[in-house]
Formats: sequence, C-alpha cells, structure tokens
Amino acid sequence: MPNGGLPETAPFVGIASCDLGDNTGPIEWGAGHLAMQAALAQLEGDVGLLVESINTTSRWIALLNSSADDYVLTSSLGYFIDPIANDSCSARNAELQGTGFFYQ
Repeated sequence: MPNGGLPETAPFVGIASCDLGDNTGPIEWGAGHLAMQAALAQLEGDVGLLVESINTTSRWIALLNSSADDYVLTSSLGYFIDPIANDSCSARNAELQGTGFFYQ
C-alpha cells in the first residue's frame, strides 16, 4: 500500500476493515507478515526472507509508529476481545488488542 501498510488479503481485493488508512488492513493481519518471517528464520536458520522483506517491514513499522498515540494503537479487529460488538472496528477494548499486536 502507498502508506507502507499491508493489505488484509493477498492479493488485495478491496477489503480494508479497521484500516490504518489507504486501504491498509488491520494490524492483526499485518503482524502475521512479521511473525512468519521470524518463525522461518528461527526454524530454518535462513534469514533470506528477512533480508528480502526489509523495506516492506520497515515501512510497516513506520506506519504503526505514526498511527499509535503514546504507543497505544486503537485500530484493531476488536471482536476477538468483544465478541458481542456490532462493529468489530470500534469494539470495546479494541485498543487493548491493537496495542498488544503493536507491542508484539
């Protein structure tokens, strides 16, 4: 995405729930990109994917840093914490989940 974000689907098909702007997907899906890189590096001992993805990863982290307010990220799919919410993007305690993924 132009702002450094990662899409909710790959390839991008227009879904951008709880986005961080510019149709970027929510932090939960973007965090998977980083977690997968780390797991492959740890399990396989191959840092090739880390090296190949450094620009994408750096832009994603810069977007998260610019979107957080005092290290609190309020944009997330809060329905994992508030399953009865009508709108998962503004669910109660969405900032708890968003910040947890940001910290990770």
